[in-house]
Amino acid sequence: MVVFQEDSFLKVTDVGKDCGDFTKIDLSDDLCAIVTYVDLSFNSLTSLHGLERFASLQILILDNNDLGDDIELPRLSNLHELSLNNNNISNLDSLLNKITSCTPVIVYLSLLGNPACPTEMENSSYTERDYQEYRWKVTEKLSELRFLDSSPVGARRSSDQLVAKHVGPLDMELIEELFPTATFTRRKTPGASNFATSASFGRLRYCYRGKQSEGNRFIRDKDL
Repeated sequence: MVVFQEDSFLKVTDVGKDCGDFTKIDLSDDLCAIVTYVDLSFNSLTSLHGLERFASLQILILDNNDLGDDIELPRLSNLHELSLNNNNISNLDSLLNKITSCTPVIVYLSLLGNPACPTEMENSSYTERDYQEYRWKVTEKLSELRFLDSSPVGARRSSDQLVAKHVGPLDMELIEELFPTATFTRRKTPGASNFATSASFGRLRYCYRGKQSEGNRFIRDKDL
């Protein structure tokens, strides 16, 4: 086992499969109290037992271990970045419940390489739609999240804006249930006092035609 510690940063390597966690590391309580960044990647970990000692922990890297659905997250009230790439987690709902209750201020989360994260790179049977639904579920549960996997949450959410046209009240309730994090714009049929009963919706698209730019009026052929 190799332990590297510098100020508030701690990196542990070569824990070994015979250990499964890192409770054998001899760290003083004073050191645990000041550590804010822990990297435990590539250690074949199956348990997080012992992490509860790091009360000030803000960043936790657990990539490339053997953590599964039985993972028990310690209560880390200051943790805001958690990376669990390339583990064996398949139950997304269970993991999100644990994150919500144990690490309430998470703003960065990465789950790439787990069965719970349906990416085409890991399994060709998955589609972009599967991954998008996964992102919707995660960001709905973790409302303060700002970065998920490889992209900011805001960037993805802005592309998820939907428009619902000619939708009746009951239809609209169903659509909002299917797309809980989407932003909807309702449009009335001209001259109608209420929404019609037929439903149609799609992604908002912006088509630039050049007319909106006042600068175009001052460009001449010689400037091109």
